[in-house]
Amino acid sequence: MQLAEEEEGREASPPPYTFMGYDMRSLPGLARSRGAHFPAVLTKNAGLDLTVVDLLRPLLDGGVRPARLSKLLLELHTKEHTRAAIAHEEETADRREAEPAYEAAPLSPFADKERWAGLVPGPYYLCAVYKRYSANIAPFLDAEVP
Repeated sequence: MQLAEEEEGREASPPPYTFMGYDMRSLPGLARSRGAHFPAVLTKNAGLDLTVVDLLRPLLDGGVRPARLSKLLLELHTKEHTRAAIAHEEETADRREAEPAYEAAPLSPFADKERWAGLVPGPYYLCAVYKRYSANIAPFLDAEVP
């Protein structure tokens, strides 16, 4: 419909709203409660997996410092990269047995921002997400406590 309007020389009307994933008010507006199943908390610059966000409150409230949590996430992410590199090498070796001329591209380095993107949230970012998420769930937590 928008293309037809542009073809006729009229300006296309803007969409009725703008979806910004980092705005927590946008997610409930998704059809069929897809916002409740969104796998991350997004900010303007980055995102954090919902599994990590779910761990923030019990870990930080239990005494784990954000800097320690950031180092722990770096350790886990590095191990995942190592496992992926080993699996890639094994798969390449298997294919070379079947096809001797097979040449596989090497797995990208951990710090390659274009492919593997071995970025880990820093302590200040973890604190900011923790505060934002806690503020959003505070009414629900207050309703649960007698």
